[in-house]
Amino acid sequence: MTSTEPIEDREAAYGQLPSISRLLAVMRKGKIDSDLTQQLSDVVGMVKTAYAEGVKKPGELTIVIKVEPLTDDQVALSVESRAKGPKLPPESAILYVDEHNRLATDNPFAYRLPLGELEDTAAADLPNFDHETGEIL
Repeated sequence: MTSTEPIEDREAAYGQLPSISRLLAVMRKGKIDSDLTQQLSDVVGMVKTAYAEGVKKPGELTIVIKVEPLTDDQVALSVESRAKGPKLPPESAILYVDEHNRLATDNPFAYRLPLGELEDTAAADLPNFDHETGEIL
């Protein structure tokens, strides 16, 4: 028996899924497809961010479809995915180390100038000062 209808029409009539993209689109009412699309977008964003930081390495989206036998003519499918971006270099800070191996933000061996307290001169003490505009007249 020969059928004249296209193969895709026959497959649709029997509930067959002719492509993996169609399978992902119908699993969990399209949630798998939607989640994978979002994860791909996330990976692209991670790659762009890494590139802006000078890291020119790829990201990846891994999709695993597990097929588990149920009966001689049934299988259960599950989809797992993992999005991974390029590894960015860790943030760092430069600190000084004193003679006791303690960290300091200022150089403990630098000579310090003997500066006294600076006198705070308020704007009110300035002659010919316009308090509304801040202009010195």
